[in-house]
Parts: sequence; C-alpha cells; structure tokens
Amino acid sequence: MEKGSRMHHGSGNADSTADSGSPESAPPLRRFPPGNEGIERNPKYISRVFKEETQEGILDYMNRLRIKKARTLIKSGKFTLEQIGEMVGYASMKTFRRAFRKETGMTPAGYRDSLL
Repeated sequence: MEKGSRMHHGSGNADSTADSGSPESAPPLRRFPPGNEGIERNPKYISRVFKEETQEGILDYMNRLRIKKARTLIKSGKFTLEQIGEMVGYASMKTFRRAFRKETGMTPAGYRDSLL
C-alpha cells in the first residue's frame, strides 16, 4: 500500500459508522501487508493509523464509548454515580465528571436529574 493511501470499507463514510459507538460497527482498520501478522507496531503508528481511518483519536473514541455506557447505566437507575464512574473505567469522580461534561455538555448528576 502506498504511503498516504487509505483502504476504505463499506460505505466509505467513517463518520456514519463511528457515531454508533460500538466496536462492532467501527470501520475496520487497514490490513497490514501479508507476512506482518503479529509484528509489534509502534504505538504512535497505531494511533496515527486509527485516526486516519476513523477521523477520531483512540482516547477520544474510548472516552466516547465509556460515556455512552455510563449514560446507559445512569438510565438503569441501579447504581450510584460513583459506581458507574468506576464501572466505565474512571479512577476518580472528578475525572468522570470532566469527561462526561466534555462529551454531553452536562454533569452525570445533571444528566440523571434530566431523566426524572
């Protein structure tokens, strides 16, 4: 594959598939040339390829999925916000609140209250 070229799959519209937020619906990343299976890749390279293919950074993608799951858990009403923050991978409530607000425009408590 030439440098700078991209391999497109499906509709070719990464935005439409990335919006659903599930790993199953994410566009497949380009395949490496035959014979390179199992070769370790530089994290910067993997991050660059991910962003080229999805138009979204790995951390942004992961945070978006975490907050999507948190919203589902908040809607369930079965867990405290602290439990939900831990369940979706945030070590502190401060970090969870910050990420939730960045993604949704409101705090987890504000989101929960908006459902009532």
